[in-house]
Amino acid sequence: MTTTLKTMKKTLDETADTNGGKLLYSMFLLTILQTAASALLLAPVVRGGARGAAALALVLLASLAWILLHFGFTALLLRMVRGEFVTLGFVFYGLKKPRLSLPPALLLLALLSLSLFLSRKFCSFVFAAQMAELSDALRSAPPEEMLSRARLALIPAATFLLFTGLFVLIPLALVFHFRLENPEKPLLWAVRRSLGTVFTDLNYFRLPALALLASWKRLLAALALAALMAASSAAGAALVALLVNFAYILNSLTATVRIYLSAAVLYVAETDGARPGQIVEIEA
Repeated sequence: MTTTLKTMKKTLDETADTNGGKLLYSMFLLTILQTAASALLLAPVVRGGARGAAALALVLLASLAWILLHFGFTALLLRMVRGEFVTLGFVFYGLKKPRLSLPPALLLLALLSLSLFLSRKFCSFVFAAQMAELSDALRSAPPEEMLSRARLALIPAATFLLFTGLFVLIPLALVFHFRLENPEKPLLWAVRRSLGTVFTDLNYFRLPALALLASWKRLLAALALAALMAASSAAGAALVALLVNFAYILNSLTATVRIYLSAAVLYVAETDGARPGQIVEIEA
């Protein structure tokens, strides 16, 4: 019997209520670690010391570090949904178990790179005039015109996010989960199981629907706070802007972690026979 969205939303809310503090701390830790990895690995690229193949290698390495950290975060969320013991140390699980985490991480990195390539080609074909204007602006536009033309960058960014979400993130949303609970199985098995689960019982649509149901209030609050923060900064109210910024970060992290949690909830709901304690390989 297919688990309803209402039931999955209830499970997600109960998990979030039970692990509220750990969820926020772990999301904050994940954000700090990913930011630190980017700063460390991409510093030569930003300073201009690394170019060409070297710059590309550093960008790919930073992206891989992000994915490996997310692998560990997935393990933490999955254990929370199952009601198992968790510590913040699970965030590092992908780094501690590279033989388990590297194959799916490299696959995801390759697919994200392919999505970026295809989205750029799509934009060059469909939005040729806008992309030419953006390219000219980046090369020669005076500083005062850069801001007005920055909106053009939204076209390739939105296209990449759309391609990635529709063709990579949703279909392969459960690969990490299957990999974690079945470490003896090959990567291709986890990929097939993820695709089979997502494209069964309308889960391709139920997963984003669950994520939206779980996070829409926090997302709206974050948007409202972002607008208030901009207004406070423009008015010179530094203290108000600082407090609003803190509330904005809190709501953004909460919305993000609830979106991530939705995949674990769907996985547990669809793998009905799995028992708590099945992730026997994970150690904090």
